[in-house]
Amino acid sequence: MEEFEDDDIDLKRKIDELQELFFETIYKEICLGGKVNKNDLEEAILYFANKEEYEKCIILKKKL
Repeated sequence: MEEFEDDDIDLKRKIDELQELFFETIYKEICLGGKVNKNDLEEAILYFANKEEYEKCIILKKKL
């Protein structure tokens, strides 16, 4: 049972890392003047708001 819990924790950590990478990539793309899908942009704003990274939220919101 403990082995499955460790696997679940590892999987959750990996998912969190991928999610962070995805939203940081969206942020960087916007900063470079690129185009991003509107839904992804909205999700990125929510993600950074939950992380209390409000400067990023403001920058992304301006591009929305």
